Amino acid sequence: MPAFAAGSAALPIIALAVIATLVVPAEVPTAPAIVPTVVTPAIVSAEPFAATAVIAAPIIAPEVLATSAAVIPTEPLTAVIPPGPIAAVVATPIIAPIVTPEVLATSAAVAEATITTLRAGLLVVPATAAGTLMPTVVAVRAVLRFVVRLRHCAPYVAVGEMPGQSTAPARAGENSRPRHLHLNSATTWASSVVTCPSALNWRTCMPRFISGLTALSLASLTALAPSGLLPATAANPDYFTSHAAPGAEVELSVLGSHRTDIFDAGAAEIVAHYAAKQQTLVVNAEAGTVQVLDSADPADPRAVTELTTAGMSSADGAAVPAGAVANSVAVRADGLAAVALEAPTKTDDGWVGFFDLSGDEPKPLGAVRAGALPDSVVFDDDGDHAVIANEGEPAEDYSVDPEGTVSVISLPEAVAAPRQEDVRTADFRAFEGDALPEGVRVFGGREDAGTGTPEYPVSENLEPEYSTVIGGKAYVTLQEANAIAVVDLASATTERLMPLGTQDVSQVPFDVSNKDDGINRANWPVQSFLQPDTIRSIEIGGRDYLLTANEGDTRDWEAYSEEVRVKDLGSETKGLAPICDSVVEGMTNPDGSPMTVEDLQKEENLGRLTITKADGLNAEGSCYETIYGVGGRSFSIFDTDGTQVFDSADDFERITADVLPKNFNSNNSESNFDNRSDDKGPEPEAIEVGQVGEKTYAFIGMERIGGIFVYDITDPAASEYVTYVNNRNFAVQPEDNVAEAGDSGPEGIVFVPSADLTAHDAAAAGEAGNAGMLIVGNEVTGSTTFYAVDSSLVGDDPTEQPTADPTGDPTGAPTNDPTGEPTNGPTAVPTADPTGAPTDDPTGGPSAEPSPTPSDQPGDDDQGRLPRTGAQIGALAGLGALLAAAGAAAVWMARRRSS
Repeated sequence: MPAFAAGSAALPIIALAVIATLVVPAEVPTAPAIVPTVVTPAIVSAEPFAATAVIAAPIIAPEVLATSAAVIPTEPLTAVIPPGPIAAVVATPIIAPIVTPEVLATSAAVAEATITTLRAGLLVVPATAAGTLMPTVVAVRAVLRFVVRLRHCAPYVAVGEMPGQSTAPARAGENSRPRHLHLNSATTWASSVVTCPSALNWRTCMPRFISGLTALSLASLTALAPSGLLPATAANPDYFTSHAAPGAEVELSVLGSHRTDIFDAGAAEIVAHYAAKQQTLVVNAEAGTVQVLDSADPADPRAVTELTTAGMSSADGAAVPAGAVANSVAVRADGLAAVALEAPTKTDDGWVGFFDLSGDEPKPLGAVRAGALPDSVVFDDDGDHAVIANEGEPAEDYSVDPEGTVSVISLPEAVAAPRQEDVRTADFRAFEGDALPEGVRVFGGREDAGTGTPEYPVSENLEPEYSTVIGGKAYVTLQEANAIAVVDLASATTERLMPLGTQDVSQVPFDVSNKDDGINRANWPVQSFLQPDTIRSIEIGGRDYLLTANEGDTRDWEAYSEEVRVKDLGSETKGLAPICDSVVEGMTNPDGSPMTVEDLQKEENLGRLTITKADGLNAEGSCYETIYGVGGRSFSIFDTDGTQVFDSADDFERITADVLPKNFNSNNSESNFDNRSDDKGPEPEAIEVGQVGEKTYAFIGMERIGGIFVYDITDPAASEYVTYVNNRNFAVQPEDNVAEAGDSGPEGIVFVPSADLTAHDAAAAGEAGNAGMLIVGNEVTGSTTFYAVDSSLVGDDPTEQPTADPTGDPTGAPTNDPTGEPTNGPTAVPTADPTGAPTDDPTGGPSAEPSPTPSDQPGDDDQGRLPRTGAQIGALAGLGALLAAAGAAAVWMARRRSS
């Protein structure tokens, strides 16, 4: 064969090999795939062109080549026959990067099945995938039939040598070459050899041959390109929804879930991860216990035991009674676990129970008394203290309203229960009267309810919700008061109260009505209190920051409720003052006419919004000069002085309106549309932070519509939206079929870095691209779901830290004293001189350039699925152009030779 012809013929093959390397590995799932156990008859008729092999080949890896032989097939498999040798020529470079000895060696059963399949001349794909590909298959076959009759010039490929097979030519005059595509062993692949019948004149054969290969390559590229755009969602349920900003560098995918199938009873709330035994602790408020899951394989988490507190001895001489409610759990690295326990009568003092998880079975260690309604427990970074937020909610009739407090418990170094004297209490009595900072809401206590005059009204009114610890300080959210308390752990005293301010709805649009028959995000004359629930802390660039999920909450009890709707203001029967005319000054109706107070209070406008009656009256108390709503519908970042450095504003409503328009602002207990717009919208409830490569990310859970938002907070003041996922099945009503409802009501989130995962995890430590795992407890569906956190920011670490200066001679042996001066003559091996200034990053590592700025309006991204990166799409497009140019040049040259 002329050298130019051989080289021209190889161009499409080489290009396809590159395409396969780019496209196929991106689709290989981390979870075990499907073992091919049944092969049904072929659905594709024999064709000499057999482009089906090229199209099907990339699918074989993720669907057939499994990492475990224990998985049972979940769908029928279909065999596609590549009867024409040309299919082998083109398919081999695509298959080769997939069916490697390392892949086959992972499972003897899979290897044997794959070898048998290949020897039979079959490529195995799922029936569903084959059906999807049929239109492309038909189109490719039609194109090839028109372009060239390859049966007159059939090349062959030799891949090893099948035992017992003759290599004699099949037709007189053919070159003597092996003609079989097969696997000699699981560890041997030979090079492809392209031949052409010697009986035919090369001048006649080669133009047809090259034209056919070029056309087939281009058609294959067309078939392969969509696979480069498909999201890697093999482990996700069909109803899984995801959306990403352009250039997103983090992706979440479901690894597995543990389900209690208990509806709306808090059967899975706060979660904690015990790395030493790869266990996940899940608060089950329904049972009043903490469930212990074996999550070493998060694809199949299993309940192994429970932490039962009823009857546990207490350090004050009593015992934890039956009926105590578990509200929160935390675990230290050595296995000391703490459980916050609410008394059967919530206004009584509660407990913190301690367990030793380090042995074969959990061992109860004892309990200590805490304040009224212990709602959360966290440890400091060193495990020296446990901080308990004692919420101190009132009784429904306000007969009792206990003081809110923070318990600071000094923990022993050993895995043992603390003594009662190790428990100290930080209260709020220092802030009574005029000492209360402006902006900290105190209202609706026993005096407003008419049930008494408290001695410490501020202390009774403040209700600690959640804590985080930075050094020797605890930062505690006071949700209803819209503030954060700063508690010194050494002295167990409250040092400061920091008010948090409001979301200005005149600048940040909210959808405020569930009676307007649509998504109507707009600006209104409302200030909405942030009122955070969960709080987390992180150090970035040497500075400490606080992150809050601004859920919103009200005092809404039988004896006193602050909740009213805007349309109720001015109601004489309800004893409410009207809205001041100044509120609507300058506002207009859609028709351009001036808006009146009556217009404002219409249900399709602001009338349905739930607000507070406790704030906003003018000095005379005659009318509401400011309308105050509840909940920021956002997450915020503050410094430790309480200054806000970032707020996500309307992102949550804006993005969910785009991604889930049919279930926008749905409730969590019922799949519906626009149900929560008049209340607190999506209600951000849970928040977590985690390190991914060199960047820091926040994960925020939406209590109502559900799902997890991810933000890049590496530069806190310029934090950016990255992705949103939702594992909820909106086609199912949770109350009717909680087992099929997916996840609803995320209450607690924990980020587990890959270093805390063992090698046999589905999200394995050290696995390229895996940054860790996210664990989410879902209160309404009673489910605990494990997500893989994958990112292009992590991978194989370089053997050495990158240096600022490149080596003088990157090829061959390093020189002892490289200089910046050029040598007098050329070196034996030419070096590639770097252009521009050297970079600090190792070759192939993450770029130091910032990711593209997300657009203001997120796109559909394949109906909400995660998109592929632009690099892959660009590479495919470039290769397409290269193939077209190379093919055209090769055909032109061949025809000139033949003329």
